[in-house]
Amino acid sequence: MRFSTSAIIAGLRDILDKVAHTPDADRRRSPRIRTSLPIKVIDDRTGPVNAELVDISEGGAWFRFDLEPGIGDRGILQCAGFDADIPYHVRARDNDTLHVEFELGDQREAYLAWFRSSFEAGGAIPVRKLMK
Repeated sequence: MRFSTSAIIAGLRDILDKVAHTPDADRRRSPRIRTSLPIKVIDDRTGPVNAELVDISEGGAWFRFDLEPGIGDRGILQCAGFDADIPYHVRARDNDTLHVEFELGDQREAYLAWFRSSFEAGGAIPVRKLMK
């Protein structure tokens, strides 16, 4: 059985894409903190929806919600405890989970201070503290 070069390359691309976009792939400058915190997501197309934060890092997050935004779509993440909206764009999708990259701009230092104080020693802050 012979395969064309383009078919082999396409197959390899699919495999690499799946490996590179799994929550367990670790190519990060800052660690991901696993959590299951409730958040609000404001998708550009549908408005506000409740979601679950699966993990968070200094530059992005994985979260789960029922809508199906596409790669490149934009939105806003709202997380109790951080006063500003966190703009993002969708980088990848894995079943019902989105991988987003934050677009922090002028909020970067405030976000990093909140992130570091809230997610101490690699553990998520308690939900009750976030929901106040």
